[in-house]
Amino acid sequence: MDADLRIDRCFAADYSISVAAELPPSGQEVIRFKHGATGVPTSGLDGPLIRIEPKGAPPWLAIFGGGYSGSGVVNAIFTTPSPTVLCIVHKGAGFLVNTRDRTKQDVPVFPVRQVLSLDPLLVFADLVKVAVCGAEGIEWVSKPLVSDKLSITKSHERDILRCRGLDAATQTDMEVALDLRTRRVVRS
Repeated sequence: MDADLRIDRCFAADYSISVAAELPPSGQEVIRFKHGATGVPTSGLDGPLIRIEPKGAPPWLAIFGGGYSGSGVVNAIFTTPSPTVLCIVHKGAGFLVNTRDRTKQDVPVFPVRQVLSLDPLLVFADLVKVAVCGAEGIEWVSKPLVSDKLSITKSHERDILRCRGLDAATQTDMEVALDLRTRRVVRS
């Protein structure tokens, strides 16, 4: 069950998390989250079992399913800009989970291939676009920046995210700079 899932504590959190080794004895509830599903799946989830302990609230268990079986996708747990929300990315399927009310929001890019912490933001990239998460959740999703193979290459300039990817029209690599403040491409 993914006992070696990386945990990236890039932001302060009002909860603790651990990857559980096995299902609990009968009678203990396990909340099931499936990427892209609005209902509650009852079986068939193959993702990690996570123990979540919110400060001042009872601990609970969650299992995550869905995702992409190919290579080059993220498998990790991240704290987020909101101290009560954690992010699980399993097989490229991203979940933002409120640790207090036990609800989830899907990360709207798939499959997640990169996650980058740029305080006060958490940035997700798939093959063509990025999604930006702030303290209130997903703030915005870019339009496609490249045709394929998007990669965040630099983020050292204030508010500028530099990316690289394939331009299908010319069959060459291209570079794109995205202003995270204005949400616009500033150079390509």
